[in-house]
Amino acid sequence: MKLSEILRKIKENPDDLSELALAIQRSEELEENDIQYVEQIGKLQENNRKLVKMIPVPGDPEEKEKPEEKPPSFDDAVSEIKQARERGDY
Repeated sequence: MKLSEILRKIKENPDDLSELALAIQRSEELEENDIQYVEQIGKLQENNRKLVKMIPVPGDPEEKEKPEEKPPSFDDAVSEIKQARERGDY
């Protein structure tokens, strides 16, 4: 039975409060569902914000400030290996 139906019965006959316990139970269930929905919505919003941040924006100032890094050259790699050998890393 729906909460609204239970409350209508109580309204029609206020002396008969036999349905009051059921009304309380239904309202507690609704409150619990609301809390769960709010928590789930919050998690979805947080995930959505994270995903939106991952989308590149053309003309974004952050993109322009980043200097382009050149990949290491062959000479840089040889130099790094020599230095690592001298340090004893290899």
